[in-house]
Amino acid sequence: YRQAIEEAVTTMKILIPKSVTIIKEIDLLADALFQQDDVQVLLYNLITNAYQAKSDATITVSLTTPSAVMQAKITEGAFIFQNKKLALIQVSDNGPGIDKSIKDQIFTPFLTTRKEEGGTGLGLFIVSSIVKRNSWLMEVTSSKEGTTFSLIIPISSKES
Repeated sequence: YRQAIEEAVTTMKILIPKSVTIIKEIDLLADALFQQDDVQVLLYNLITNAYQAKSDATITVSLTTPSAVMQAKITEGAFIFQNKKLALIQVSDNGPGIDKSIKDQIFTPFLTTRKEEGGTGLGLFIVSSIVKRNSWLMEVTSSKEGTTFSLIIPISSKES
């Protein structure tokens, strides 16, 4: 996990405008049960979305262990996650949030709010496709203060 996230953030820092700040908070050392490329593509798309929403965004990418309450809720609701160690990857920004009128449609292919700036409308569709293919869990919270994408992913080793 750590290496996949480190590489994705390093790559995006090169590609994004200098007015955007990316903060890394990695509090978990774990071996992944997934393709490294999946997490990197997912992060590339979420970071791109965040900086396109606000030109001077602050984006935080974190890797932690879910709280005991969150872990219990997840394992109760999803048999696939029972008896597994889990990681929580979050990408948060301080942008304007997702418009309520489209919040239920954000994973629809080709949906974009960037008509003149050239968005493809595929970024969040790609994110949701990776999440579904790997049977991960994702939650999105959004307000006028920003948006957070939270991903729950199984891991194979202990916390650091």
